[in-house]
This record gives sequence, structure tokens and C-alpha cells, in this order.
Amino acid sequence: MFAAQTFGVTPDLLCLGKGSPADTHRSRPCCAGSTSPRPSGAIRIEPRVRRGTHIRRQPDLLAAGLATLSEILERDLCASPHPGRTSQGRVRVTQKHGIIGDIRGKGLMQCIELVKDPETKEQFDPPIGQAIGKRALENGLISRFDPHWIALGPPLTVTGEQIDEMVAILDQSITDVLNGSV
Repeated sequence: MFAAQTFGVTPDLLCLGKGSPADTHRSRPCCAGSTSPRPSGAIRIEPRVRRGTHIRRQPDLLAAGLATLSEILERDLCASPHPGRTSQGRVRVTQKHGIIGDIRGKGLMQCIELVKDPETKEQFDPPIGQAIGKRALENGLISRFDPHWIALGPPLTVTGEQIDEMVAILDQSITDVLNGSV
């Protein structure tokens, strides 16, 4: 469930949190933090901070958070996705455009580096990542984008068909930007 488990490391500090949707009348975040024995002795925290701050004493949020974690564990949502749900192989279709420097990621989370020349990794000037990301959004794909990359991170419940649609939209968006039809 956590990157530390995936990569076999033991973190000194683990923080996690989730806010409620912004359209609710009151944002109610749920979060947790934990340290290994080593840093907890080295970090001096004000006693009042150690007990919690503005989000403590909200048992309904903690119950909801625990229920969510239980569902994730019971349904094994973090297991290696079956072949129909992995996105790295499918994202490789974008390499036909000749502007992909690298595709890296784990499971469903992928980052696509956009370069002018895949051999030398020369970057575009001006960068095209934001143009592709904005065009993808116009075409119905929500992603993270930067001047030189675009990242995909669909939810754990994504289907193979939805990944195909996501990649098709990204592919079309790259075509649109490269052809100047934006």
C-alpha cells in the first residue's frame, strides 16, 4: 500500500493524509503520522503538537479512514494490477510520435518525459508539456503536467477499457499539439 513496502525500505517518518472533497461545506481532513524509534528520539516536538492540532477529536473521520483502509486491504486493491490494468505498456503507444524521452513509473502511475530528440534527450524550447496537458484536459483527460513531462495516475478502481481511453486521449492530444491544431 505504501512506497516503503514496494521498494523494501523502512522510513524514519511516515505521513499520510486525505482531505474531503472541496465541494463539501466544510473540509475535513484525515491524517496520520508515525516515526521509527530512531528519529522520534532526535526530533524535539512541542508537547501540544504531539497530541494533535486542528484535526483531532474527530472520531467519525478516523472511522471513515479506517473503513477505507480496510476496504483497500480486503479487496487487495494495491496488489500488482492484472495485465488489463497496467498502464506502462499501453502508454508506450505514444512513442510513435518520436518525442518520448522516457516512460517511468510503477503500476498505474506513469510519467512520460517529453523531449525534442529521444536520443540526446534535448528538451523542447519552448516546452510542450503544458500544451499537451491542457489539450488532454480539453479532450477529457485529467493528468499532471509540467513543461517537460506529463504524469498519469488513475484510481485503483480503473478498468482496462478506461486505461485504453486515457491513452487514446493522450495520444490524440499529442497529435493535436504536434500538428498545431490546438
